[in-house]
Amino acid sequence: MDNQEQQKEERKISKHEFYFETPLYEVIESTQFEDDIHNGDVDAYSAKNDIDTTYAVNSQMVDQYRFENFYKITLSCKRKNNDVLRFFVYDNNEIIVKLG
Repeated sequence: MDNQEQQKEERKISKHEFYFETPLYEVIESTQFEDDIHNGDVDAYSAKNDIDTTYAVNSQMVDQYRFENFYKITLSCKRKNNDVLRFFVYDNNEIIVKLG
């Protein structure tokens, strides 16, 4: 294993980094995440409200009969309840890809 592969394995990706900094279509191994990206909270800047805030993360599987392993993930501003961000994510328990 070369040094670059070893750094990739050791580096953990936070929820904030995944939702706000990771480009679309980047394939990430599930083991690289420090937390469950489907639930909980994530701190970030709300451009709509011009404040730092905490978003509640809510995940819902898309119709599993036609689109297996696809999730609609909603981030809702906990401070003002008026800023909602939506993501479409593929997660098969081995890899995770943010699609939109």
